[in-house]
Amino acid sequence: HFKMAGGGLPVGTLNTILDMYLHFRGKALKAFTRGTGEQSEKSAEKEQLQDSEGLITKEMQSVIDEDLLNNNMTVYSSMTGKWSLPFFMANANIPIVHVTAERLGYGVSQGHGFTYGERQSMPFGDGGNFAIFATSIAAIILAPIMGRPVIPALCTLPIAFFFFPFGLILTGLILGGGLLVACLGIPLLVSLAFFPGLICSVSKFINNSDLLRNMKEKSIMNLLNGFKENGISKCEATVQSASGDTTVEVSMKSKYDPGFGFTSLCSVTVAASVLERRRKGEAGTGFSTAVAAIGPEELKSNLEKANCKFTMDCKICPSS
Repeated sequence: HFKMAGGGLPVGTLNTILDMYLHFRGKALKAFTRGTGEQSEKSAEKEQLQDSEGLITKEMQSVIDEDLLNNNMTVYSSMTGKWSLPFFMANANIPIVHVTAERLGYGVSQGHGFTYGERQSMPFGDGGNFAIFATSIAAIILAPIMGRPVIPALCTLPIAFFFFPFGLILTGLILGGGLLVACLGIPLLVSLAFFPGLICSVSKFINNSDLLRNMKEKSIMNLLNGFKENGISKCEATVQSASGDTTVEVSMKSKYDPGFGFTSLCSVTVAASVLERRRKGEAGTGFSTAVAAIGPEELKSNLEKANCKFTMDCKICPSS
């Protein structure tokens, strides 16, 4: 689960998101036109690379596809006991984590059933009040289906909004979004399908703007003037053994925003780690992920030197 505040979206991250959009668009057009549709050079090159085994084997790709499907279709995790949304960078990060797991000896090929997902924490905590809101909405939807009166169900909505004010915004977005799709759905789909250059240009223009109270400018100025702390990046990882007997919770926290600050911090830390290994005369292992190349313990130690805080809690529940 990720919790983030401050900063903005780096250009590299935006390009990754747009690359995923172009790749998905290419596959969708190819499927829709039965292989005769337009396909971007990047998308075609990516598809050609996927046909040959590199860092990601076909066995790994099958599990990655399943993980992505489960990750994007889940809002509540019984393992963590939390409500959450799919993390917007999960499609890029999940394959990287699988490669790291494989390199460290507990990946798919080891047969231990390794799976992975990434979630974005909801802005209302662990979801107790959200459960009230969700129950109210479910009651309103199911009442006419089950032949029950709708008015009593509607009366629960103000109570749900009282406990979960964000629900009012969420409801407005859903209703407004539905109306927008009804009015603009076809033009929007046409734009997404046939004008990818326009979509990319508009996305980059919005990202390069500083519309939210000069947040980006303040964040960048803090980093340029002494690399001052400018936000928060927190990752809470829950790991469960295949048997379900052991659960480990690990938290990593930094007082830098996830976009500019923490990205820069991680890049410099990894670069410094590579140089330190070279200074010691240690040979590299070739192209790999950061954790696999540097080693989890060494990378953790170096991040702690950069004021990242790590905590770990292990729970063992023997089978009855």
